[in-house]
Amino acid sequence: MAISKLGGTGSDNWELISSVTPTAASAAVNFTGLSVYRKLMIVFYDLVLGSSGTVSLRLNNDSTSKYMSGSSGSTGKMATEIAISGSNTGQNGFASFIDCDTTSTKTISGGQYATYSGSTPSSSAYALQGIYLASAAVSQVNLITSTTFTAVGTVALYGVK
Repeated sequence: MAISKLGGTGSDNWELISSVTPTAASAAVNFTGLSVYRKLMIVFYDLVLGSSGTVSLRLNNDSTSKYMSGSSGSTGKMATEIAISGSNTGQNGFASFIDCDTTSTKTISGGQYATYSGSTPSSSAYALQGIYLASAAVSQVNLITSTTFTAVGTVALYGVK
């Protein structure tokens, strides 16, 4: 007996939800109204921070200890956010999330960064896998820094319904 699929294309159609340049002197970019998406992916590039700092992510602006990641910089403990970069003034990277429309655990399917000083890229890379122990669908994605933005670069959010 053959297995068949009824309707649809079987592929994910990623759509751009929003793309912004972070506001100078702010420390976060927040995307809201996202509960209709199954998958989300945040991409940030050419960001310049006010001073050497890190970039982290939160879902639903939740700062409780519900995040766990496995990465080269991880301790394996529950954390209040997902760290996605090392300390530097220039930042590039991405992270994607699946099961965003469920009320159960969300999977962080991958992320990495590349930092630079001026126009010189660093050779470091950072890959991670992780989870967010949630009890609600994802309604917002928050990119936060340990310092502030300088109104340079782009943060974009993509989704699959």
